[in-house]
Amino acid sequence: MSIPLKKRTDFIKKIEVWTVPNFSSCLLAESKLEDSHPEFKAGFDNNFHHEFKAGFNDNDKWLVSVTLKTRPASRFKKSISVKVDPVNPSEIKHPIYASVLAVGHYNYRFQVYSKIRQPDVNYDSKDYRNREHSMAFGFHIDQSPPYGSLYFVNGTLTLEIEINTYRDKDTCFPTHPHPVERIDSRVPDSLLELYQTRNDNGDVIIKVQNNEFKIHKNVLETRCPVLNELIGDSNLLALEDINPKVFEMVVEYLYTGYVLNTNDQLVDNAECLLEAGHRFKLESLKNICIRPLTEYYIVKDNLVDAKILAIRCKSVALSLYLWDLHVFNSKHKFRYSKENMPSDYELWRRGTILGGHLMYLGEEVKKRGFDPQDLLEEK
Repeated sequence: MSIPLKKRTDFIKKIEVWTVPNFSSCLLAESKLEDSHPEFKAGFDNNFHHEFKAGFNDNDKWLVSVTLKTRPASRFKKSISVKVDPVNPSEIKHPIYASVLAVGHYNYRFQVYSKIRQPDVNYDSKDYRNREHSMAFGFHIDQSPPYGSLYFVNGTLTLEIEINTYRDKDTCFPTHPHPVERIDSRVPDSLLELYQTRNDNGDVIIKVQNNEFKIHKNVLETRCPVLNELIGDSNLLALEDINPKVFEMVVEYLYTGYVLNTNDQLVDNAECLLEAGHRFKLESLKNICIRPLTEYYIVKDNLVDAKILAIRCKSVALSLYLWDLHVFNSKHKFRYSKENMPSDYELWRRGTILGGHLMYLGEEVKKRGFDPQDLLEEK
């Protein structure tokens, strides 16, 4: 039996988009400076800062820092690093999870920073168990101009900053770093143009309950062979066993390569959209669903239900995430509040019985009538 996952309501998410204009011009200027001034061989940095508010009632102030690093003697002569820090650490009273994504062409996203922070807890940076606590990273720029063109749209660096603020000090954080699954969102500009005119000149009609969707036949041929085969030589298809909102997002994906979270539609329908991606054999659409599922639905108490969902939808990415979440919550002390933080001995003991926990998870899945081995077997 498969039980739908329940949406979390124990945190608030604040998203802010920060654009750094003329960023590629800064890169080019530094290249010229590097060539004309040999004394810069040791390297130099160029810093950009952005302050914004998050948390409950926007009471928490955060500072985002972007550093353009130039290291002529290094293999990667230029790189970008990102950090997110509270302006006043003592004012942060709730657990937070921070993430920064570089946004490029075709809605392509690449995580350049993530961080978990528990209030009133200090960590020894040399302790390997705490390596999740604060991880600042970025990406290398090893191309000729336009440097890193995938992430510099019209010379502008765009960062999507996300701060999750949790009410409960003993919350279940996402895994960390929490990577964005690889999403093939690159589609020809011609498809984007067709998306705007599909209701006027779409030559195929797909009826979903009481709704009609017009789609171009050639789009189905190239983007969704499963639907194209169902339609065959006809120009009409009826689908009664899918939610119209979900199918509307499928259509958006077919034309644009992505699904925007307009009015929380992606978050609210993530599980159903994952099932639709499996049904129509759209792997990238399935990967789009992973992040909202892992942030808004999956916690320590519903790993069995989430594992069954991964098996039903043949989602290896979701299954791997569940493994990581189970491991991190079993071994990493910084995921717990100061009042309930396990001792080093308890963490060591958990590590020795971790395999037993995972075996138990598999047994519970089998009791529900599912086989973990089916994850890789296409029926």
